[in-house]
Amino acid sequence: MNHPDQDRHERRRILLALDYARDQVTLKAAALLAKSMRASLDAIFVEDEELRRVAQLPFACEIGFGSAVVRRMELPRLERDQRNRATELQRLLRRQAAASRVQWSFSVTRGSLPAAALAALPEADLYILPRRNGYLEQQRHIPGVITTLLDGSPQSLHALEAAAALSDHVPLRILVPMSKKGNALRARAMPLLHRLQHAALFIPIEDLSPETIAANVRAIGASLLVLGHAGQFCDEGVLKALQSATGTPLILAN
Repeated sequence: MNHPDQDRHERRRILLALDYARDQVTLKAAALLAKSMRASLDAIFVEDEELRRVAQLPFACEIGFGSAVVRRMELPRLERDQRNRATELQRLLRRQAAASRVQWSFSVTRGSLPAAALAALPEADLYILPRRNGYLEQQRHIPGVITTLLDGSPQSLHALEAAAALSDHVPLRILVPMSKKGNALRARAMPLLHRLQHAALFIPIEDLSPETIAANVRAIGASLLVLGHAGQFCDEGVLKALQSATGTPLILAN
């Protein structure tokens, strides 16, 4: 008979959202996290509906990446490019999943991020959302500083656990409110960090507004932000604002 904790871990699922950007850092992090959690990795490539609508406008133009040539934006070419990119990402994911020995799946849908990802697998334990402007730092293969936030929700403790699992060989920074609540949250986090045999640096912040969080993430130089999927972090506008302001991939823990 399997141990109950083992059964719980084996039922875990991670939803990895992918878009047009080829972000190998995120792919590798997702595979490593799935291995650590003994979770299955369900990847979904999201064809941007808004981009498709723009491509159908008669005056829409695009600048070729690398060539800097301005050309008319055409829906057939966009669809072909998206199919090619989905195939490429599936191949890269297969390689990462095989290296980490995790179960995985790959599917394609249309919509917008992050809504399409959150709706695709409501029961997921973790959502991994790609960085906006994901072409930045494509050549980095080892994540830098990983940052998470403790806000008092149970989900933020799950986020801390995921962040600790990912930051085995890189620094972990934990944002906490600059108040008595922050001291209490530190006390709650210490047993978890001790159990995981993990060190971390707590950073007090003035408030939990998206602007303050983003400013601290940038100041830290974090390459990944892990948050509990609760409260304000269930709001699509807040998530988009954080991604735009930080430039990092985002992990949400249920």
